[in-house]
Amino acid sequence: MLSRGGRLIRRMTLRVLFHTNGRPRGYVRRMFPSAFSSRTAALAEEQRRSIAPSSRSYGKWVKRHDTLSAADREAIRAHLAQLPYKPLISVIVPTYNTPATVLREMVESVKAQLYPNWELCIADDASPEPHVAALLAELAAGDPRVKWVQRESNGHISAASNSALELASGAFVALLDHDDLLAEHALYEVAVELNAHPDAEIVYSDEDKIDEKGERYDPYFKPNYSYEQLLGQNVINHLGVYRRDSVIAVGGFRLGLEGSQDYDLALRIVHRCAPEQIRHIPAILYHWRQSPNGSSFSQEQLERCIVAARAAIQERLDETGTRAVVAVNPAVPVWHRVTWAIPTPAPLVSILIPTRDRAGLVRQCVDGILDRTDSDRPSNIGACSTASSPPNITPQTRPALR
Repeated sequence: MLSRGGRLIRRMTLRVLFHTNGRPRGYVRRMFPSAFSSRTAALAEEQRRSIAPSSRSYGKWVKRHDTLSAADREAIRAHLAQLPYKPLISVIVPTYNTPATVLREMVESVKAQLYPNWELCIADDASPEPHVAALLAELAAGDPRVKWVQRESNGHISAASNSALELASGAFVALLDHDDLLAEHALYEVAVELNAHPDAEIVYSDEDKIDEKGERYDPYFKPNYSYEQLLGQNVINHLGVYRRDSVIAVGGFRLGLEGSQDYDLALRIVHRCAPEQIRHIPAILYHWRQSPNGSSFSQEQLERCIVAARAAIQERLDETGTRAVVAVNPAVPVWHRVTWAIPTPAPLVSILIPTRDRAGLVRQCVDGILDRTDSDRPSNIGACSTASSPPNITPQTRPALR
């Protein structure tokens, strides 16, 4: 049986046939080799084996399947020249006391984008470290697409994100943390998706993590959009791209939800659009930097982030009139579990039991249904036996089987 990672890899390689959207054939073959080979099953299994939990194995997979060649870049640029729709994408970044090397690498990852129609909008949240403003001024001087502002006072991440949003003039905004990196083909992939689905409201991609040595690890190959999964975790996060008009229409980033401000934004926007307007790109386009000493906001303030996320989820449920309560997910405590109220009247649940000559087994099954379910309305449980020789089950005090 394939591991969870193996199943995700196989699903990604098979699904890519439906996500090529005119991308250069050579590029797609290199990035998703199993989609264009008669050895699909063998290569999918090979990829599954090569993406074992260790970072070394993932590094080999990255080198073989997720690294652009010079030919890939040339093919992408040729494809870009043919795209009819080339929207301006505003990459918005709130920053605060970011180490110089990390800040420069973030900016350079945007400048290295193969897709040229972007702008980088950075808001410095009144960093006391003087190198931040000096470095931003230097980086902006070399490229007019880099815009930045220094806030007069520290307002934390939501306020700083709104300041960066005020600089944006693109049709879409991409959210990037001040210490993370974009893959060089990230915005190209977004542009291709928007050409294929011009009515999209949200576009998101797969992601992985990157350490202080620049080693990538822990890939997250995401599924296509599901509202139920979004309530359980922020699956849209990293890389998340939103239509700017929609972000402005919902009021931007809300103060008081720092640490989960992106999650709250996604929850508010998904209620404004149809599920098919939320597009998933099955490619790793975002590298989430992990600090070895756990000094990032999401690492230091994890509990605060979780509390803010659950508050945002509960508010969305309440606003939509949904009778449900969000709580900790017992299986993954950093995720969330939504418990839905039983509707009134409670729906009938019909359980089909195919059987033959196994009265004892059927009795055990029915006992479990009637005595061990959580439903407080047992009359709404219907069991239908298809036995060729019906067992003799006649509990006088129980609801009749339907």
